[in-house]
Amino acid sequence: MAEVRPGHVVSYYRAGPKASSAYMLVYVRESAIKELNCEVADDVISPHLRAQLEREQREKERKRKERNEAHLFTVMKVATASEVAKQVGDLKWFDIVDHDQVPRFRVKKEETIGDFKAMLERELGVPVHKQRLWKWVHRQNKTFRPDKPLQHDYPDDMTPIMDIKDDQAPGPMYPK
Repeated sequence: MAEVRPGHVVSYYRAGPKASSAYMLVYVRESAIKELNCEVADDVISPHLRAQLEREQREKERKRKERNEAHLFTVMKVATASEVAKQVGDLKWFDIVDHDQVPRFRVKKEETIGDFKAMLERELGVPVHKQRLWKWVHRQNKTFRPDKPLQHDYPDDMTPIMDIKDDQAPGPMYPK
């Protein structure tokens, strides 16, 4: 460090975080290109590497398919009575439920409310007649609150999810 003016110290180091590069430059002789760019037989690759490459390929394909179909699905968060009791029962009253901990379901937008309720009955074991779906609002103080029951605006269960799902996630609340 050098002192330019009395009391002012200039550092020769960067002000930001350290950065390093993982790139490596490799020189190859022109005579060795054919030898290095040859076809590799499957029996030459060790089994654990082949399994890892196949796993990575399947994961890459799954992510590509998910990305291509993302516009067909929506995520529904489900807050049950037990989720509310966990949050309020522990005197953590800032929000009704911990939205990071509640179960999430990836639902096709063209499914109906009735289909969603049937899926919740299968997954959570809560009978359809005990389910009450609510539309939640995101408030200015960064909390979510139930706004009104979906049955108020959509009394039949034949309404597609895409008609009720704008930018606010409905979350089911179950009475005890």
